[in-house]
Amino acid sequence: TRKLQTVITEVQTGQAQEEKSHVLEENEFHLLEGENFSVRIQQDTVSIHVLKPYPSWKIFQPKIHKVYDAVNSCAEIVGIKRIGLLYVDHIVFDEDNIQLMDYINFYPTYVPGFPKDLLNFSVSVDFSYENGRDMCSVKLFGVPPTKEAPLSLMLVTDYSLVKPDAISLAGVPNWLEHAHAESGKIFESCITDKAREMFRGGVE
Repeated sequence: TRKLQTVITEVQTGQAQEEKSHVLEENEFHLLEGENFSVRIQQDTVSIHVLKPYPSWKIFQPKIHKVYDAVNSCAEIVGIKRIGLLYVDHIVFDEDNIQLMDYINFYPTYVPGFPKDLLNFSVSVDFSYENGRDMCSVKLFGVPPTKEAPLSLMLVTDYSLVKPDAISLAGVPNWLEHAHAESGKIFESCITDKAREMFRGGVE
């Protein structure tokens, strides 16, 4: 299940901090009211979250712009220090004994000499994009069992700007489209067709 998607942005504003905080707090609760979206505003940071069911990028993207427009109208944004697009995919299995390679292409190698009783695992990689301007971190790890999900994995894809002020406010829409496209490529590379069937098309 695509459980959570987050856009986190660190911004530089042209207003005094006290005035900005007061205005943004007043507007925070009216941006995406009545939906499975939430907006969190802290000092120079705006984060937009959507819980499951993830409605698709076509629906989520306009809401990102709605929040940015609202924030910019209250406290003029004059710079982008950091922006990130984070996907958290919770993959729950019906079986309690699976072959990881049947579902995931990105997994740790179990070498001879390791103990047979594996409690958990975590594997991660970082990729550089746009001549070092951006970075995408990918992490896969096991989730402690629960009654509802005795066997599950978490696949996290985090695409972010790592060079402050490398994009302008006007460049944010194009950056988001690029981040979404590259995150999608990474996700599709990580899973097999068998895992893809589990998402039933809900991974856009």
